[in-house]
Amino acid sequence: MRQFDKYLQDKLKNKEFCQAYNDNCNICQTVWEIVDTFLNTGKSYADLAVETGISETELLDFAEGDNCQAHIINTLCQKFNIPLPAYCPRFTF
Repeated sequence: MRQFDKYLQDKLKNKEFCQAYNDNCNICQTVWEIVDTFLNTGKSYADLAVETGISETELLDFAEGDNCQAHIINTLCQKFNIPLPAYCPRFTF
């Protein structure tokens, strides 16, 4: 996933890509912060699943940017005391 970060940084230099990314994002700064905060706890995804009620599969997919859902963002932001994003397209669906 970290290789994706390098690719994303290159793509973010393109204005058209930035607009499309903002309209259809899956991995935003908040997701990065959630995943990094979780990884720094040293806990397993199984542990986090038990603590949050979110399935381990959903958490693994979320961390890879494949399952960004409002309920996951809300739950994990609350758990890790991370502010909710000011704008998130996931909250509008």
